[in-house]
Amino acid sequence: MTDDTRDIENALRELRPRALSPALNAAIARGMADVKETKRNTIIPFLAWTTPIAAAAAVAWTVLSPTDTSSTQALPGLRLVRAEQAPTEIALLEPVKLDDGTFARPMRMRWSNAAQYRDVQAGAELIRYAPHDEIIGLVPIETY
Repeated sequence: MTDDTRDIENALRELRPRALSPALNAAIARGMADVKETKRNTIIPFLAWTTPIAAAAAVAWTVLSPTDTSSTQALPGLRLVRAEQAPTEIALLEPVKLDDGTFARPMRMRWSNAAQYRDVQAGAELIRYAPHDEIIGLVPIETY
């Protein structure tokens, strides 16, 4: 260590923050109590009833969604050779201000499906690529 940095470090060690005044401490405590009560009374009940609904909707969507057989019915001479689904990418977007004054982050989900079909008689191949990009929900942000 050089003398220049040693002098700066010694000067910084001697600095101490000033104590807050009792009036400021009381005002901060009152303000935090009000914020905690209002946020806790709105966010927790909201999550308590929306989480099971979202889970049930996801299960219902997965179980009840029809499979896409239109491409195989329209092209009866083709047979499926390969099918793949890219890993799902989930991203939180920039916060937005909602109508009630609260903030939330939109959540975007991206994935893609690809299927390769082959006509063995003609030797032709068909690759069907289907990208998906959906906003799937809003994540509430607590601001104080």
